Amino acid sequence: MSCFSCNHHFCWMCIGDWKTHENNYYECSKYRGQPQSQLETIQS
Repeated sequence: MSCFSCNHHFCWMCIGDWKTHENNYYECSKYRGQPQSQLETIQS
């Protein structure tokens, strides 16, 4: 998505800068699930 006034590209889901979304054209990388090993580390 881009701003009509300044043409800045941003994610419509998290309103974050689109450059930080790792070239995922149609998904927000902020809401991607964590790998199982990271979940186990967090839980312990």
